[in-house]
Amino acid sequence: MGLFQPIWMTDKYQHMDKAVQAVRKITDPEKLYKIASNAPMKDVAAAAAEGIRDEALLNKIAMSASRGERGESFDVFQKRQRDDHVAAAAVKGIHDEALLSSIALSSQSEAVQRAAVE
Repeated sequence: MGLFQPIWMTDKYQHMDKAVQAVRKITDPEKLYKIASNAPMKDVAAAAAEGIRDEALLNKIAMSASRGERGESFDVFQKRQRDDHVAAAAVKGIHDEALLSSIALSSQSEAVQRAAVE
């Protein structure tokens, strides 16, 4: 984490709990969306997604997860795992049955599809 960066931008495991606590205090849905989309650590990004109540923003996060590809690099695999984790957290905040059905049918991520039907 560089000088003057917000704690949620940390990629250091020892700062993760502090970052999650800081994110849970944020109530601005646009800021939470930015964090969910950009935080390097999946638990920090998931905490941001869990704080969002706007189902349109949650849907954007949910639909950002993609299906894995054979032969993908480890970096791509890690990013996809992070995105799946965050998108599944976002789906848990959606209560509109029609939207959940749409996500289950159209998401490219199996983890997100499962979260939508649970």
